[in-house]
Amino acid sequence: MNYFKRFLKFTRPYQWQGVLSIALNILYAFFTTLSYVVLMPTLNILFGETPEVTQKPTYDGFFASLNKEYLSDLLNYYVTYTNATHGPEKTLFYVVITVVIVFLLKNIFGYLGQLTMVFLKNNVLKDLRSILYNKILALPISYFSEQKKEILSIKLPEMLLSLTNRI
Repeated sequence: MNYFKRFLKFTRPYQWQGVLSIALNILYAFFTTLSYVVLMPTLNILFGETPEVTQKPTYDGFFASLNKEYLSDLLNYYVTYTNATHGPEKTLFYVVITVVIVFLLKNIFGYLGQLTMVFLKNNVLKDLRSILYNKILALPISYFSEQKKEILSIKLPEMLLSLTNRI
């Protein structure tokens, strides 16, 4: 645990990237869930199995209404309403556009979340390499004559590579 705390101090200058990555990954998870909720009515429309919901579901607050049943019933209500007013072709067009937009947003937020984590990882590794390089430069010349040279040429890059793989 002590190593983890020591490692976290290197992420402090890049806290905004961490917060941004967490926010983007939360949005990615939300749109992933929403993509499955939106995809099912599309398949039901294609196969003619859409249950007709003629009464709009009641809204019980933000967190109470964030469940699959409420969102599915609300989507089925709008599908039924659009089907009755505009016809099945227009309804299918609207649902397909909605599915494409939701999947596009899901993939965009997933990509941006991973991209910000890569920037965070690369910046932390750059700082670690810079500290290591400065420590090696600060060593006296006698250190290099007394120690084996493979410690510097093999062990240190190997340690950085293992740290890179763990991050």
